Amino acid sequence: MLARLGAWVNQDCWVWGGDSRFGKAAPHSGDIMLEAKWSQDQIAGSSRQQISDNSKPIAFSGHASQQMQFRGATEGEVADTIRTTPWHPAENGRMECRKDFLFEAVWNGRHYATKQVRPVFVEEPNEIGVVTVYVYYF
Repeated sequence: MLARLGAWVNQDCWVWGGDSRFGKAAPHSGDIMLEAKWSQDQIAGSSRQQISDNSKPIAFSGHASQQMQFRGATEGEVADTIRTTPWHPAENGRMECRKDFLFEAVWNGRHYATKQVRPVFVEEPNEIGVVTVYVYYF
């Protein structure tokens, strides 16, 4: 089972398994986040970390599961993104990566050709914990 139980201690700290392994997290407003897609040149110029141990299980926080549903991503897409694309440093000691998926469908009343999935996660000794997932359509 990939989903883990966790709870918000306060608006700044997510607790997973009895400790605050993810550090501080920005409070979520519930709005869809709009951000320009990174160009391949920007990604190529950023620092990269090789993909780590592919055998580690991927666990999803409650927040990540809610955001995936709200933003239109699946656990399979997130896992595929983490396991097959280079990782980049994110805020608060976390990691992130991105992958484009062929979409060719309607999302929120508009047709899009591509869906980009961007999970934010931490690598723990025994698992990869997904903190949140952003999804961009273009």
